[in-house]
Amino acid sequence: MIGKSILHYEIRSSVGAGGMGEVYRAHDTKLGRDVALKLLPMSVRGDKKVLARFEREAKALAALNHPNIVTIYSIEKEHESPFLTMELVEGETLDSFICEGGMRFEDFQKIARPLTSAVAAAHASGVVHRDLKPGNIIVTRGGNVKVLDFGLALVVSEQRLTEASATVGTIAYMSPEQISGAEIDARSDIFSLGIVFHELLSGSLPFRGSHPAAIMYSIVNEDAPRLAGVPAVLADIVRRCLQKDPDDRFPDADSLRAACENLSSATKPTETDNTEAVSAEAQSAFSSGDWTATYESLHAAAKKRDLSAEELALLGQSCFWLGKADESVESYQKSYTAYAKEGRNALAAGMALRIGYAFFVQCAFKVSGGWFKKAERLLAKEPESIQHGHLRRWQTVSAKNAGDFDLALKLNRECYDIAERYGNSDLRAVAVHDHGMILVQRGEVAEGTALIDEAMTSAVSGEVNQFTLGQLYCRTMSVCDSLADYQRAREWSEAAMRWCGPDSTSAWPGICRAHSATNQRHRGQWETAEETAKSAIRDLLANKDVGAAGGALSELGMLALARGDYDDAESAFRQAHELGCDPVPGLPLLRLAQGKKKAAFAMMERALAECTKNRLQRAKLLAARVAIALANDEISLAEESADELLRIARDFDCEAFKGHALQALGAVDLKRGTARDATAPLREAWSIFNELGLPYDAARTRVLLGTAYHQTGNEEDAKLQLEAAQKTFTDLGARPDLDLTAILIEQLK
Repeated sequence: MIGKSILHYEIRSSVGAGGMGEVYRAHDTKLGRDVALKLLPMSVRGDKKVLARFEREAKALAALNHPNIVTIYSIEKEHESPFLTMELVEGETLDSFICEGGMRFEDFQKIARPLTSAVAAAHASGVVHRDLKPGNIIVTRGGNVKVLDFGLALVVSEQRLTEASATVGTIAYMSPEQISGAEIDARSDIFSLGIVFHELLSGSLPFRGSHPAAIMYSIVNEDAPRLAGVPAVLADIVRRCLQKDPDDRFPDADSLRAACENLSSATKPTETDNTEAVSAEAQSAFSSGDWTATYESLHAAAKKRDLSAEELALLGQSCFWLGKADESVESYQKSYTAYAKEGRNALAAGMALRIGYAFFVQCAFKVSGGWFKKAERLLAKEPESIQHGHLRRWQTVSAKNAGDFDLALKLNRECYDIAERYGNSDLRAVAVHDHGMILVQRGEVAEGTALIDEAMTSAVSGEVNQFTLGQLYCRTMSVCDSLADYQRAREWSEAAMRWCGPDSTSAWPGICRAHSATNQRHRGQWETAEETAKSAIRDLLANKDVGAAGGALSELGMLALARGDYDDAESAFRQAHELGCDPVPGLPLLRLAQGKKKAAFAMMERALAECTKNRLQRAKLLAARVAIALANDEISLAEESADELLRIARDFDCEAFKGHALQALGAVDLKRGTARDATAPLREAWSIFNELGLPYDAARTRVLLGTAYHQTGNEEDAKLQLEAAQKTFTDLGARPDLDLTAILIEQLK
């Protein structure tokens, strides 16, 4: 066949052959691309059953559209002989990745996630592969996983055919029901995937024999050996895949995919890990993200016996996701004690770090610091482990918060290197995100936000567990808020809110919703923002995350202030203050609205005097300071504040800050009586706010611009600006601004 042509396909070389056909590399002369041609062997081209099965393969492949499944281009015929044209996949089959002792956990994750995603897509389309094995899985030169050869696929939605349950497929990877000739469904593929996983992780097949009959006997009658040297969660996933009864396996590949995506890589297996220390039922429930089932299973076990340190840690995590803050900390403390008594200091330190974080979010900073120091002491004499990486991470955060960015970058590099050495994708993603945050605070915004976006892609592509996913989402929203980068916040917000939906009750989703409320307010979605903030406050208080709850209450106060609901604003700001959150600039602006100009001025000057190191934090205060300073006839101070805000905007390349600075400069010009000078900066400020989609800020700028036009005798433009602002304020429900605008419009008459 080499050198010949079939229709407009020039055969270049042979790729391989199997029971269902011969595969060639060919060049499509019409489209100018290389493709794979799959032809039936000459010996079977007259066999109607084989032809029918060949056409079923085409139908099965055509039903699938997934980046990890080989793409079928067409089914064609020459001289009544059908053939397929398919995507040409170049790379190595998974056989070449099987090594003695098994592959690294990190490398396994890179294969398992796309592989299960591909098979899940097939199952969703009613296709069962029935011949999953390393030889049918290729890793391309670019590292992409491709599942090949659906030649044995059964289209479940079709009428069941007599040969559908025949013992076809490579024997070593067959399910018990394939061997016995029983009915086959998606769970048969789960068993085959379990064999593939076991071989990748251990370097050997779970069912072996000296001849085919012995292998088949082992598959049907013998239990697979439990995997050693891998996290207990992963060992249980593989064990569940390899259950003899299909009802005891994952119901389909989508369930298996979810379990693989929820894999926690927080601990590298060591000799001190007890992989048998957690009940299979609880481990399986946790792996699939069923926190309630995990919680109930462990509580049932606790009535019969003492829970192991591992089980207590798992109970603490499930309590976290269920919003049981006190019980979560209590379980972690018991796990810590158990690990410490057993002399497993590295794992005890890991629990100490979790406990320290739990107290940190409750603003119990001395208690939190005590636990972090305990972790540091425990790890001081221990050989390096992944826990050292987590300790470096918290030391990085501490240095960053103290403004020591050089030390923070050094510790961050150490954290990242440990994550790399241990193949820990969660810690690596967090380290990349931390690096980005440090650079942002240093003013290297473009480089920093690029790293933050890179870390976020790890979250959305399933490379990290749910806890890390929550961290990355929430901290990204926090960065967007600090930079007033509402465009980036909008781009990530939809994905964040999907994860932070109403079915989630833990602290992370509450924090996500708090940040989302801020973004919604700026975008003019005030009713939605209010509901989001109230929901966040309820969850955060239930989880004792008082710091984040205080921030959400301040956000609620800002909404009430803008609407003119001053009593509600007062209440929200006071509650925020009681929780340890300084409600600025909201409370000083409320005092200004209440006519208490001097009180507002004193509060704002105190806040700025205390905020000297964090320029992004100062930027949030400076625009409010301008309004308060002008109300107190402190024109020079207002101008200085506007100029400082403009410098920050330029240094951090922040358009929203630039808009507020230009708006402030225009307000200063109006106060001085130089309205003609005010129009240019105000027009530019309005343009920025309008382009960013910030309707309230844009409308308030229109009011200033209308005032400037009025003072320069341009009544028509003044009226247009004020009436446009009036409409926006009406839509938003901004009563104080609406009242002021009505007065200004009346003055035009």
